[in-house]
Amino acid sequence: MPPSPPPWPSASPSLPPSPPPPPSPFPSPAALSGLVAGPRGLREPDGPRLGVDAVRSVDLLLVPALAVGLDGIRMGRGGGSYDRVMARLPEPGPLIVALLHDGEDVGSVPAEPHDRRVHAVITPTGGFALRPPR
Repeated sequence: MPPSPPPWPSASPSLPPSPPPPPSPFPSPAALSGLVAGPRGLREPDGPRLGVDAVRSVDLLLVPALAVGLDGIRMGRGGGSYDRVMARLPEPGPLIVALLHDGEDVGSVPAEPHDRRVHAVITPTGGFALRPPR
């Protein structure tokens, strides 16, 4: 019998902008009326920021990744921004899902001590796939 995922409460969305070096402020969902160029040239929500600890109250965290291994280790772009965000989460914490392109859900990726695991991935053709509990 496959292990059951932790019981996460109902979802409360919060979308992080492309995070600058820490700390990373988060916009409220009400701020999604318009997108503006962020510090790295990526479009992000315009509006009031909730502060760096707002992520501690989310029920679902969607994170980008270049690849995710079967063990849930996530490979990002090397800046550690999302690993720092995930390090602030309480335990058991929210469901953390990496958004991937097809071919980025792989057997394994290199891991560093600071790397944080994701609970699941979503790919265009594979859909939602849970990772084993930590």
